Amino acid sequence: MIKVGVLLHVYHLHSEDWERLVWGDPERNELGVGAKLFEYLLTTPPNAPIHTVIYNGPSRKQGLSEGEYTLRFLQDKQHHLPDFPKLKSLYDSASSRVRATFADRVGQIYVGESIADTYDEIHRAALYFQQLGVTYIVHIAAATHAPRCIQLQAKVREDGFIPSDQLWCTVSSDRPFAGRKASDVLVVEPPHRADDPLLHYTPTLASLVRRYYGLSPSGKKQFIADVAVSLEKLYGDPDAVSRRANSATK
Repeated sequence: MIKVGVLLHVYHLHSEDWERLVWGDPERNELGVGAKLFEYLLTTPPNAPIHTVIYNGPSRKQGLSEGEYTLRFLQDKQHHLPDFPKLKSLYDSASSRVRATFADRVGQIYVGESIADTYDEIHRAALYFQQLGVTYIVHIAAATHAPRCIQLQAKVREDGFIPSDQLWCTVSSDRPFAGRKASDVLVVEPPHRADDPLLHYTPTLASLVRRYYGLSPSGKKQFIADVAVSLEKLYGDPDAVSRRANSATK
């Protein structure tokens, strides 16, 4: 039987609206990353072996590391799945065996070592799962972070750190970062179509945007301001920028 690995991406403990990001919003029927994990652990057949890991970022709270605090928070929440309308019937109708397996899976979540970033997280998880003989991995992340996780999975594989027999997939939660929505995420691909007039034009937009993340906070603000001025000069009416951008993404 195929062994399954689950990598839960956890978030800085002082992130805005952290509890809703991690647990979700039952009133809106929106699952956070932790509730999405529990949905997976509950609905996967009891005979399927599952290994779940979460890693430690830089934040701490109440004397606990990021992973330890998140795990304790989720374990305290595990009996509240029926608060989500979409999970209530699943949880209420679960057999005693399914519930026991679910509780065991939650109790066996492993907290790994500290990581530097999401790339490092995926790299370490790939090695950890390889040692366990896991070949199918589910990576759970927030709605506004999942696209980045997919890109980094591809990069880690490209760098040779994901074994060829490992199949990775990304599962997005229902909750984005506070005050954001999934449509706020913009994926900037390099030109690739043969009929694209920018196919061999350099520098690419992606390469310029990548450099933005190496700037200081003041530098980032200046970069954004400069781009806004440039777009206004090109388009004139600032509202036209939004209209054209929305049209281009449809």
